[in-house]
Amino acid sequence: MNDNKIKVLDKYPGPFGTSTNPGVVNQLKEFESKVRQGYTGVEVGTLHSKVFASIPKQIWEEIARSAYINDIKLTVHAPVQDLQITGFDPETGIHNEQYRKTISNSKLFAVIQAAGEMANIYGRNILVNVHAGEVYSAQWDKQWEEKVKGYLRQNPQAFNEVKNKLVTLGYLDPNKAKQINSPDQLPSWVFAKAISVYYPDSYFNVAELRSIRASEYYDPATGHVNIKTVVDNLYEQNWREWHKILGSIHSAAAELKNILVGITPEAGKALYDPSKVGLFYNAYSILKAKYSKIEENLYDLYTRLKNFGHLNEQELKQIRQRLNKLKEIRDKLQEIEAHINTLQNIAISRPVEEYKQYAQYIFKKMLDYSYYNLQQIEELSNELGKITMQKGVPRIYLPVPEHAPELAAKTIKETYERYFRYIKEKHPDWINDPEKLDVIIPSLVIEESYPGFVGTRPDEWIKFIENARKALKDIIEKDPQLKTQIKRKYGSIEKFVEEKVGANLDIGHIKMYTKYGYTKEDIINWLRQIKPYIKHLHITEAQHGEDTHLLPGMSWEDITKAELEELRDLLAEKGVYMVYEPGGWYAGQLFHDYGGELPYILEYNGFNPYSNLSYTDALFKPEYFMGHPTLYTPLHTPQITVTQYSPFAAYTFSNLPPHLGGRTAQTFSGKNLD
Repeated sequence: MNDNKIKVLDKYPGPFGTSTNPGVVNQLKEFESKVRQGYTGVEVGTLHSKVFASIPKQIWEEIARSAYINDIKLTVHAPVQDLQITGFDPETGIHNEQYRKTISNSKLFAVIQAAGEMANIYGRNILVNVHAGEVYSAQWDKQWEEKVKGYLRQNPQAFNEVKNKLVTLGYLDPNKAKQINSPDQLPSWVFAKAISVYYPDSYFNVAELRSIRASEYYDPATGHVNIKTVVDNLYEQNWREWHKILGSIHSAAAELKNILVGITPEAGKALYDPSKVGLFYNAYSILKAKYSKIEENLYDLYTRLKNFGHLNEQELKQIRQRLNKLKEIRDKLQEIEAHINTLQNIAISRPVEEYKQYAQYIFKKMLDYSYYNLQQIEELSNELGKITMQKGVPRIYLPVPEHAPELAAKTIKETYERYFRYIKEKHPDWINDPEKLDVIIPSLVIEESYPGFVGTRPDEWIKFIENARKALKDIIEKDPQLKTQIKRKYGSIEKFVEEKVGANLDIGHIKMYTKYGYTKEDIINWLRQIKPYIKHLHITEAQHGEDTHLLPGMSWEDITKAELEELRDLLAEKGVYMVYEPGGWYAGQLFHDYGGELPYILEYNGFNPYSNLSYTDALFKPEYFMGHPTLYTPLHTPQITVTQYSPFAAYTFSNLPPHLGGRTAQTFSGKNLD
């Protein structure tokens, strides 16, 4: 072996893992195939939740047994294409709270449940990898980012305005803002060409994705071209939308005045003529519809002020009191409907004088309540206008880069809450054993997806992790039983959540930023930011900005090698596990001509069974794999000793140890199981 070659993982203790084909439902067959290829770790998973759900528990249990027997590091990859922890449906571009709840209640829970049950058999904690999401967060361009940063450096006033707007919008702490003296310290999405935003409905259940773009404009006063960042345009869009809503209320109130003027003489025709009693009901119906719409808009404003505004509790209380007053008036107006029904019966069966007397009573009540209600509406809308002039408008359009981490944490929290309920119901003895709990509570790592999707820039990615840790901590703090056992094991809840939740870095995904002009230096800098959070690693070779999933080193660029060199010390630590995802090797059908991918990853002292596809610049030493009885090359396989067994055969568990379901303990693959 050429010792002069740089081996970037010379201190990596292993295991070296790979992923199964997520498009194949028979994950047991996929798992066994990878083990026989010589891998010492396997990550199982499917593309779709429906496929994951269609796999019987016996398959997952068998995978766990096989992993235990063959000493294979086992992890699970959550479905990618329909498991969006932020609740944004990538097919429709809509955030749907009901869809998000199906993730926490069903799709993500299914993965966590499987990992926990498998861990009970496997005897070790099983890590679950989930994508931050495949929904667009921002549009990136290195040239534009540098242009905006340069502009803000040269224009302190514009820089301070951006900071102040971030504070007003609630995305920057006022005290932290005072410490920021460089554009490099601002959130990365400030420098995007465009960001995704969503505008939730009144109940915060459904919201369509929209886009807000940065822009340039010529200032004739100075003769300069100025830049409006996405923050500037978001701020302006919020103001416009807020005043549009307030304006619609004022317009509706003015329209209501005109309606009252118009329907008063019309309804008055029914005061003395029982045959025209229906005019009362028509007038009431028109007023009711208008009031309901205005009231709905006012409640919408209050909800936004409460969730995304800057009002204190006393100010919110004053608005609630006014809204309650509107409700009281509305209830009284609804009482008039019953009176109108009574009046219709009187018109048919009682004397005209009695009808006239009752009609005048109703008419006066309807007008009194209407004008009083209108007065309350105008006063409240004016008050809302004054408050927002003083304290700034609430957030109407919500930027995805800021809110996606919160939505994801909400999903993760609900998932683990359900999982803990499941444990208490089905395995109550596990709760009282801190060692068992540590094994069966799956670790969770959040993986960045393609550039532009949520959680792909380090600062946004870190928010995903920190929010998820806080969510898990909140669950445990409120559960005395869990809290006691976890503190026995870890000493503190903080240490537990830091251990259980982290980042999975896909070095191929982050390399794809090169197609937007970002350099190796940018990528290495981002790695340094996320490095303290990394607990898992996916290695593939991306090429020309595409997620090619080739073997590491099969590119003219040296970015992948530089990434691994940056992570060299981290990978020397026990617990950081490396998984190669060989998708491109199979999608491109290269395996038909060149066989399995493992020999290309290793260096075999000059021996290469594939002379027509030399790969001498391998990044990994074969020593990582020595001592494993399953190591082989496709041209030399006599040493395969992996025991196979079918989950459905009668003799399936006959040779397994008792605690794995068998009758006797034996040695498999050179490993003593006694």
